[in-house]
Amino acid sequence: MRTSRANHSPAFAGLLAATRIAAGLSQEALAGRSGMSVRAISDLEHGRVARPRRSSVELLATALGLADGQRRDFLHTAGLATEESPRRAVAGSLCTLPPVSGVLVGREGNLAAIRQFVDPTESGDPPEASPPRPGGTTGSAVIVISGQPGVGKTTLAVAAGHHLADRFPDGQLFVALRGADASPVPPAEALARLLTALDCGVTVPHGLDERIARYRSALHGRRVLLILDNAVDEAQVRPLLPGDGCVTLVTSRRRLAGLPATERLFLDVLAESDAAGMLERIVGPVRCAAEPAATRELAMICGRLPLALHIAANRLASRPHWSLRRLVDRLGDQHRRLDELAAGDLTVQGPFEISHERLQPLAAALFRRLSLLAGPDFDAALAGPLIDVDAATAENILDELLEASLVEPAGADRYRLHDLLKLFAARKLEQLDPPAERERATDRLIKFILATAIRAGAFFEVDDAVTARLRRWRGGRPLRTRTEAAHWLAMAAPHWLDALKRAAARGWHRMVVDVGEAMHWYSDIHFQPDIWPQVFALSTAAARAGGLRAEEATQRNYLGWALKDCQGRPAEAMAEHEAALSLARDLGDLREQAWSLLYIGSLHHVGGATGGVDECRAALELMTKVGDRMGTATARHYLGAALHSMGQYTEAAEQLRQAGEYWRSQLRHDGPDGTMASALTYCLLWRARTLTALGVTREAVRLADEVVARFRAQQNSRGIARALLCAAKAESQAGDLAATLTRLDAVAEVSAQVGGLFEAESLLAAADLYERVGEQQRAAANRAKALSLSHSPEARRLHGAAARNEDAVEVL
Repeated sequence: MRTSRANHSPAFAGLLAATRIAAGLSQEALAGRSGMSVRAISDLEHGRVARPRRSSVELLATALGLADGQRRDFLHTAGLATEESPRRAVAGSLCTLPPVSGVLVGREGNLAAIRQFVDPTESGDPPEASPPRPGGTTGSAVIVISGQPGVGKTTLAVAAGHHLADRFPDGQLFVALRGADASPVPPAEALARLLTALDCGVTVPHGLDERIARYRSALHGRRVLLILDNAVDEAQVRPLLPGDGCVTLVTSRRRLAGLPATERLFLDVLAESDAAGMLERIVGPVRCAAEPAATRELAMICGRLPLALHIAANRLASRPHWSLRRLVDRLGDQHRRLDELAAGDLTVQGPFEISHERLQPLAAALFRRLSLLAGPDFDAALAGPLIDVDAATAENILDELLEASLVEPAGADRYRLHDLLKLFAARKLEQLDPPAERERATDRLIKFILATAIRAGAFFEVDDAVTARLRRWRGGRPLRTRTEAAHWLAMAAPHWLDALKRAAARGWHRMVVDVGEAMHWYSDIHFQPDIWPQVFALSTAAARAGGLRAEEATQRNYLGWALKDCQGRPAEAMAEHEAALSLARDLGDLREQAWSLLYIGSLHHVGGATGGVDECRAALELMTKVGDRMGTATARHYLGAALHSMGQYTEAAEQLRQAGEYWRSQLRHDGPDGTMASALTYCLLWRARTLTALGVTREAVRLADEVVARFRAQQNSRGIARALLCAAKAESQAGDLAATLTRLDAVAEVSAQVGGLFEAESLLAAADLYERVGEQQRAAANRAKALSLSHSPEARRLHGAAARNEDAVEVL
């Protein structure tokens, strides 16, 4: 027959492991401190020693730095009486909590939430104002703390236990359920440990039901806090829940949605400042202060995950001759990062392995293949092709990963994968998935993403024939409206740009070229200077490699636009347009010749230079000849801007009027946020400028006001500022001082929203107008601020080469 003395070992095993981990020690480190062997400590933690020796337990208590009360409880749980503490009943101050590790950082809000839930008076509200709590004097509470491996669930729960100890005079109990181990503690064994700790009789009942009954009877009428650490699932927890008057904190990687919890806390990674603070607490403030940049980088490389931060910090603390930069450099290699994040038997990768092994096969496969995604977040439709299932099935599988805290929610119906988990998933993918299957999964993903991108871009195409061709691509997610298409293109930009690069590397020339074609009109409306040069460089190279000469001429023109407007590289842009013109002439393609000439013409007056009229007239003639009405309107638009730059305002105003009439006639087909609306807006802005130069100020102001309204609808702050400047110039020319100053105040406000060199340019333009109306002090203030902005590296970074000059041609 088993005696209560023989049953102390399992309870002590869990307490020893929890206390060591809470102290931030590996088995190897504890062995070094205590003088015991790693094997002896491992045997004790796994319950393989029926009667721990007093000398061993004393050595461990000393090495763990346990205070008097904690030391007595440690010895008592090991079945060793002390001179001061005979075996006690529950009515004493029983406590089997491990000590707080001292590196609880960034969880103050969570700790306060737990305290307030247990005791509503913590909020400071009068008792009658506080809602009744299940954890109060008359009820019971179950608080589930969940989160990904290594996020600090146990540390928070133990800290909360110590903070709440005075609320539970009948004791605080801790059970390590070992949900992350290969063999979690069965409920019957956990109950045996609890009954042993509670000293509930000479023997422990054999049956599970009898143990549950004895356990709940022992706690009846008592106020006890129970911490069930690292639960594997709901079935492991349910038999261990006590009755009324007690509070249970359950930690688990799983969300335990099937558990009747009265409160749930999901722990995320630490905030940047808290992650750096954790490093400072362990490594030391002097070393971190000496290398602030390396401290921040180390926090980010560790993904702000407490376990990774703890391991990295311990490595540095045990190597005082290392600089923080040295560890940052070692962790910089993504292939080595998981291996580097290890200290003795503490690893980041170990907990990940257990979670992965517990997944169903299809969920495990999806988890591994999520590492193939380039973007920071994703939805079920994007995950489906990775395992060749539809979106609904993928969503069900993602729910399993979400329950296991291997993915996190990232907004409505979107998910994300922590950086370290993504590295782990990539490693497991390489280890477990055959190369051929990895390639098939990648191919499905690329085709799904790019088919969606092409069909999304088709919503913005203005040529019906091109639209029909682009929509022949099958597959991808269904998109019903232009708004849906725009939302997807913006949200999934990192994914489709990465897929485009992979398709180019695979030699899928036709698909890459069609992505470039699909993005052409969308790129004019949605200006993304980092993306479009890459897209059109890839599509141009694909057209050339695929022998698609007509498409190459078109894509070269798109690339030239991106080089000029996105990167401020007019010489390289000119080379692309001239090459496109040469190709179009060889092919006899009059329409593409006209487009090439228009782009060349616009380059002649970049930065306020003059010229381009001849090229624009030639393009207008060609567009008229081929009967391209939209191309003709565009040519008139370009020609009007070129004539304006030459000071030929009367003809410029007429060309812009005719172009504007066409754009306005197309609005009913295009909508307020479409290509035609954008073209009309820029055309009206140029006409307002031209009329101002002609002295027709009232009409110029009216047009400028319409342009401001249209740019506001398009959420184009740059355009708003330019239109306001145009209106201010017209008002000043008309002699309306008050209206001029009102407009210039608005220019300052709007341009500040854009920032960078654009703001500086806007302030300088406004300064000229302030001088014109006699406001010398304001003019000087504007110039001083513009000067400071122009010398700011941050301003240059924000603005980049993408800033369009006030006098540049703004057309689609």
